[in-house]
Amino acid sequence: LNAALEGRYRIESELGEGGMATVYLAEDLKHERKVALKVLKPELAAVVGAERFLAEIKTTANLQHPHILPLFDSGEADKFLFYVMPYVEGETLRDRLDRDKQLPVDEAVRIASEVADALQAAHDQGVIHRDIKPANILLSRGHALVADFGIALAVSAVGGSRLTATGLSLGTPYYMSPEQATGDQTTGPATDTYALGCVLYEMLVGEPPYTGSTGQAILARIIAGESVSATKTRSSVPANVDAAIRKALEKLPADRFESAAAFRDALRDVAFVGRTKSTRRPAGLLALVGISALLAGAWFVGRQSAPAAGTDPNNGPNTASIAVLPFVNMSSDPEQEYFSDGISEELLNLLAKIPELRVAARTSSFSFKDQDLEITEIADRLHVTYVLAGSVRKSDDQVRISVQLIRADDGFNLWSETWDRTLDNIFAIQDEIASDVLAYLEVTLLGAVPTVEETDPAAYTLFLQARQLGRQRTAEGFERSIALYEQALAIDPNYVAAWAGLAYTYSRQTGEALRPFDEGFELAREAANRALALDPEHAEAYAELGLIADQYDSDLVAARRHFERALELDPTNVDIIQVAAVLVQGFGRLDEAIALTEYVVARAPVSATSHFRLGVAYAWAGRRDEAIASLRTALSLNPGRIAAQYFIGLMLLEKGEPEAALAAMEQESGEYLRMIGLPMAYHTLGQVAESDAALRELIDKHEQGFAYNIAYVFAFRGEADRAFEWLDKAVEYKDPGLAEIAAEIMFANIHDDPRWLPFLESIGRSPEQLAAIEFEVRLPR
Repeated sequence: LNAALEGRYRIESELGEGGMATVYLAEDLKHERKVALKVLKPELAAVVGAERFLAEIKTTANLQHPHILPLFDSGEADKFLFYVMPYVEGETLRDRLDRDKQLPVDEAVRIASEVADALQAAHDQGVIHRDIKPANILLSRGHALVADFGIALAVSAVGGSRLTATGLSLGTPYYMSPEQATGDQTTGPATDTYALGCVLYEMLVGEPPYTGSTGQAILARIIAGESVSATKTRSSVPANVDAAIRKALEKLPADRFESAAAFRDALRDVAFVGRTKSTRRPAGLLALVGISALLAGAWFVGRQSAPAAGTDPNNGPNTASIAVLPFVNMSSDPEQEYFSDGISEELLNLLAKIPELRVAARTSSFSFKDQDLEITEIADRLHVTYVLAGSVRKSDDQVRISVQLIRADDGFNLWSETWDRTLDNIFAIQDEIASDVLAYLEVTLLGAVPTVEETDPAAYTLFLQARQLGRQRTAEGFERSIALYEQALAIDPNYVAAWAGLAYTYSRQTGEALRPFDEGFELAREAANRALALDPEHAEAYAELGLIADQYDSDLVAARRHFERALELDPTNVDIIQVAAVLVQGFGRLDEAIALTEYVVARAPVSATSHFRLGVAYAWAGRRDEAIASLRTALSLNPGRIAAQYFIGLMLLEKGEPEAALAAMEQESGEYLRMIGLPMAYHTLGQVAESDAALRELIDKHEQGFAYNIAYVFAFRGEADRAFEWLDKAVEYKDPGLAEIAAEIMFANIHDDPRWLPFLESIGRSPEQLAAIEFEVRLPR
């Protein structure tokens, strides 16, 4: 055998009596990657035959599922038949039941559900196991792996009589279906679900449903015995679990579940809380498990290793990349969607704190919400190697969270888990998910795994609602968001995320001129400072203070200092980098702003916001066609993206296409932006009366909120005196738009006016003053 396998494997140990040896993959010797080699008993090998064995076992080679043991290799050597599997840690379900007899109800149901998942995947490819039993189910890290698909299939091709002649049998009597017990060879999916029903019954009760002193007695009871009830023996078994088992054990295949998935779904309708779960990191080389009736000895099983993280061309050699998709709301109330979105975003933020893991930006991953796309396509567009998807069902204080970790290149489900808990456990669940994801991606951390901020569950729910409402960027949304944040803080005054969220909402509400500038920015500053008093390393709070210093205080040195601290604390946060790019743009450093924004687009390639900001950066740098292209990309990703049509209109005015510019302005979704754009479009078309009327309406409705914008409308129309009059008003009203004046293209007509540079100097934004401020954003590698 050594000679036959030479060049492919290095044998570490001699074949034992059970026909097992530990080997190393020859092509992976530098990593010392162990696998397990198993040799069939000679008498079984002789009956099965090499040709049949190799043909049948290879039909299972394409079975890829997180709960199916994969086949690495198979072959013949000196009349020995062998196959090779992964080498994993754990024990068989048989070992566990021999030790503990009964399992907790929720654990037994979870194991059965995972096996049903595996069976459904196999059945979908036309593969029936035919020998489901505790000895063929491995428990590794608390999860089930089904083994020996190929062996059972190969042996079943021989036929019962030839096996009997060798003293072997197909199937184990305790778990045989009635059709197997009567010698019927036309087995199907119902055969496997019957056996799984037997296994689940034994996990709950402590013995198989039908027992006897001899194999014949067992088979007779399987064929003609009365139906069994797990609840009668163990009263804690829920009635619907018992009903599912009894349906799986019906005598006629047609009376059983129509599929393994149907059996699984019946089991998953059971709600359990407080289940235990191991979060131990999987070992690299894993241990020996199990005994198989068909194989004279032990076998090794294990999960497939995830592909090397370095396969992502956008990452460094040791950086894994992942996207967290918005979790599906499985609650009966569609209004609970804020909760499913919030849970997935909190998990995304938690993973994003890990420098060794690149996480797709929320604006990108959430852009795929409600889109019917394959995981592989989403991952390709996001440039990630893994995707985390899931669902959330919330009913009162009960929460069920299901997650799946999916390999991007082939859509293979690497790991899945379901938690049934109360809201009190919601933070522990998120920590467990993050820990398991890191374990499966084999990410080596330089520091500790970050954990979520814990608070009162009621405050947490209010926080998630408030955050979602604030992002609507409407007058009503802002008001409701602020009210909910205040309710959350009334419950927990030390809730850092709520203070930071309140600062964000006040700042954006004020920027939209929906709250007086003095009042709004001071409230935002107070909330950000409260967040920092509780957590001095809260990067987003520093970014908010930087924004306030820039747009309200006109203190560019302070703005720089706050942003430098924010980026020091969270250097990969694309939202902070994007806002820092706006600050750099306000300094007049347009090429640098473009470089930063292009970096954000590369990290958030399907984010409408990132493409919009890049379009604006191109616009202010005079790169009109590139600006229009980026802005139209933003609109393709979000047709209602506010300000995109407005800036397209500006670029068309610059290109000398006033009719197209007017059409764009008329399509702008933001009312105030439409009102700003129309006077300029009408003016260019020579429609003086229309331009005057539109400008008058803008002034009447938004004098204090948009004095800066009114100033550049007058400048565009060539009315320099009125432009400077309104610039003075903008200073008086502390209009945050003044932060953009160094880059604003619409003031071009008054750049040569002798009043221009003195005005810029008076507000601290002359070219010399801006050039004196040192601020460098170092992009992460």
